Amino acid sequence: MDNDRQEQILDILKATKYISLEYLINHLHYSDSTIRRDLRKLEKLGLIKYSTGGVTLIKEDLKENPLVLKSDINKEQKKYIADLNYAYLFLNLNENVATPSFYL
Repeated sequence: MDNDRQEQILDILKATKYISLEYLINHLHYSDSTIRRDLRKLEKLGLIKYSTGGVTLIKEDLKENPLVLKSDINKEQKKYIADLNYAYLFLNLNENVATPSFYL
């Protein structure tokens, strides 16, 4: 998933503030075009400065990855929980609802 890679890139940058493109390619084990695509997206979000040689973190105070990146993580599980909540609206108050533990 794209967002997982982008979060990994941001996590590395939080620790180092600057990283070379070559390091990201070797460390994350993705092609240079894939890493470059992720870097362009992060740059559009204003989180990094991407240059030919590497990447610099712009937002020094970034403690948590932005909601834009988090919204696609665990999408199926979030939809399942939302569906359960929607179904709960139609249940009587005396009925029980069982939720599998792997979705909690």
